[in-house]
Amino acid sequence: MRIPTSYTPARLRGVLPMDQHTGLQGVAFDLPSGEVLRLVLDEKSAADLSNLLREYQISAGSRAISQSSASSGSSHSDGSPQSGQKVVPVTKSSKAEAGDA
Repeated sequence: MRIPTSYTPARLRGVLPMDQHTGLQGVAFDLPSGEVLRLVLDEKSAADLSNLLREYQISAGSRAISQSSASSGSSHSDGSPQSGQKVVPVTKSSKAEAGDA
């Protein structure tokens, strides 16, 4: 399948942990324009997105799944999340703002 040209390319910037009180989860993408698109997903939408991405990657024979599980939790020197990397909550020692994901 070809992706329609109406879709904007984006790179995953970060994922926030689910808010235990609301069930909402934040996801952010870097756009080619330099802007950051930040979205809030409800619990079902976040789960559906995760499941559908996994299913499509498996059906396409993608290596992204094994690469992402191998790099999950590993740190990068510049602190930027890589595609498929889990983003941990901000700690007091971090200079990043909680909304910067």
